[in-house]
Amino acid sequence: MSLLREEFHKLCEDVDALENQCQQAVLIFAPNAVDEMREHGERRRWWSQMAAMARFDAESLDDQRKLAFSDARERVRGQHEKISEKRIDDLATLDPLCQQALAACRASEMIAEKLEGVVRALDARERMLQSMNSRQVAEINSLPKS
Repeated sequence: MSLLREEFHKLCEDVDALENQCQQAVLIFAPNAVDEMREHGERRRWWSQMAAMARFDAESLDDQRKLAFSDARERVRGQHEKISEKRIDDLATLDPLCQQALAACRASEMIAEKLEGVVRALDARERMLQSMNSRQVAEINSLPKS
């Protein structure tokens, strides 16, 4: 497993820690705006990669969920001779493997959405840093020269 993939799995292991890291990722320490701007690109790249992996996992789990549902439909259809398609869908949805696949899919989707939200917040953070940096330069330029 790649180092980046290991980082991703470690990040997603604990939802509370993930929430904390997401919040920390977008904070700006104003006195160090120049340093924050310098490091921002790398920070955004890393979070973008995490979001891309999360989206890939969510899509893969959704494919597995669809397959589990299809398999469950076939099992239900084989157990009943006369049954409507709606009833097949209802019974297939109750299948434990379908329920498990659905839960995993939803959890993965939640993580993907959270990480994509961090990337969007980092885009806004970049604009704020640029604005702060512009104001700091203007303030320095407006100081009396000695």
